[in-house]
Amino acid sequence: MKIPGLIQIERWIKQTFRRGNKIILIKNNKQKELKRWQWCFFKGLEINIKGVCNTIIIHEPYQMDSLKRKGRISIYGNNNKIVFDENAGGCPILQVASSNSTLSIGRNTVFNSTCIHMLSENRNIEIGENSMFSVCDIMFGDGHSVIDKNTLITINIPEKDLKIGNHCWVGYGAYLTKNAGLADNSIVAMGSVVTKEFSKENVIIAGNPAKIIKTDVSWNYAQPSQKLCEYKDNKMCEIEKHQGEINENTDNL
Repeated sequence: MKIPGLIQIERWIKQTFRRGNKIILIKNNKQKELKRWQWCFFKGLEINIKGVCNTIIIHEPYQMDSLKRKGRISIYGNNNKIVFDENAGGCPILQVASSNSTLSIGRNTVFNSTCIHMLSENRNIEIGENSMFSVCDIMFGDGHSVIDKNTLITINIPEKDLKIGNHCWVGYGAYLTKNAGLADNSIVAMGSVVTKEFSKENVIIAGNPAKIIKTDVSWNYAQPSQKLCEYKDNKMCEIEKHQGEINENTDNL
């Protein structure tokens, strides 16, 4: 008969030292695997893994440093992979309850308390470069099955992987469901519910369900009254000319 205190210690050891879970930092093409005790001290990110054979890969430099809040990664399945490319991060809240899935996040893509839920087995999420996500949700999968009454077939399994292109801006309170998808240079308006894939680039998507309301647009990190900004060498910097100067020069052509 085991002593209750020993049972708790044994349970803690099993949860803490699950086999095959790895956190790997990559800098200048050199890999460094963090020791298990170092996970708790990773700056700006809380990590909780209860499955086996999961891998988190973070390319340096990374954006995981927040003074008031931390990003969070919780993995409950097995054989999953999460990849942050250079200068990606911010404050993501990632919950992986599936197995055999991959979440890849492109360079310079940042999250502001963005919740990403991965619930479908053998399905992947790919997020491109230079994208920006406000406080919004990506729900890739469902927590429960919807079954056809006659055939007894589950009908709410995602049809394919979820892909979000480069330079996308997803606004506050937006919601992307399991069959969503965005092309390059897409803007998702505040509170929109995206339920399908949009393959057209340079569009504004809005509504519930979301639809294209404007075409031939792009966006920039700066506020309308400020100078335009862009990324250079993994850092956001101002473009030399003001928007008004650019428009004036264009009118004179």
